[in-house]
Amino acid sequence: MAIKPIAYKNLAGGLGIEIIRFEYGINDHVIWKFSDEKKYHNSVIYNTNSGRAYFKYRGSRHYIDDFMRMW
Repeated sequence: MAIKPIAYKNLAGGLGIEIIRFEYGINDHVIWKFSDEKKYHNSVIYNTNSGRAYFKYRGSRHYIDDFMRMW
């Protein structure tokens, strides 16, 4: 059974990032994957000085508010 993503962000050429879930604790994490992969990634959620949440992958910031909710 496939896990349905809760949010999606298109990158280019049909490739996108799917957010699977959030894990809350002392350090918040996001579980995500690329739309063409099966491997899940676990990234720490950071906040800018203005309070905008994002996670990093290979030096790129992916802001949570740029994702479109899937439900």
